[in-house]
Amino acid sequence: MRTSRWGVSAVRAPKLSKHYRSLLQTSPIEIFYCGRAEEKQLVRELRDALMTLPRGELDYDIGTDVRMNALEEQPRTVTETLDVTQGKLVMGWRLGESMEEPDVPALYVFNAVFGGGTTSKLFENVRERLQLCYYAGSLVDTHKGLLLVSSGIAFDKFEAARDEIFAQLAAIARGEVTEEELLSAKMGVASELRAMADSQGELEGFYLTQALDGSEYSPLELAELVGEVTRGQIAEIARNAECDMIYFLRGDGSAREEDDDAED
Repeated sequence: MRTSRWGVSAVRAPKLSKHYRSLLQTSPIEIFYCGRAEEKQLVRELRDALMTLPRGELDYDIGTDVRMNALEEQPRTVTETLDVTQGKLVMGWRLGESMEEPDVPALYVFNAVFGGGTTSKLFENVRERLQLCYYAGSLVDTHKGLLLVSSGIAFDKFEAARDEIFAQLAAIARGEVTEEELLSAKMGVASELRAMADSQGELEGFYLTQALDGSEYSPLELAELVGEVTRGQIAEIARNAECDMIYFLRGDGSAREEDDDAED
């Protein structure tokens, strides 16, 4: 039997069963319910349904360490080629001290100001004003302490787009955020949080995140806190961000050759 790359073929039924039983006994359980049943009735039914589940000493340590700071003074750069007609630029920062005691509302607003929507600096400047990319957007991962920017660019726009993305983050770090930008970001984030009440799936994902973070805010409570975020708070987040990696996917020339052959 050929051994798979990940060693899956080495897994046997007894070992797998033992691991499964260990998970049932030691893993914390989170239950999410959205409906009309009264709490007492729901608790009673769940207790009856789960009372035979084997439980032992719970293990709350999932064994993961999150690195908050970049290891190198300069960002690592990775360039790959593929048969594509549009380049892909992805940049990643670690949020450092901002993740020691994360201010989630401020992180949400910071992301919205930077690249989280059509009123963001990346959209307004890198895409619209300077036309350096086809699209550009950012996201913040509050679990891993990461800021990621993803952008589609022409192959020859790599350096210009990269430098301008850095420039927009630096502008936020200097506090160069207009009242209009800040207000638009707050309104957008608050609207998204309030809209979660319309989707059971969205609510489940939100409260699972809250459980992992050890937080007990509701979407409506977070929406209220978003309105209190200041320009100084998001500037501090930008100053703490350390770029860790820059990834660029460019074409290998084959796609252009195919286009030329088609024209002939």
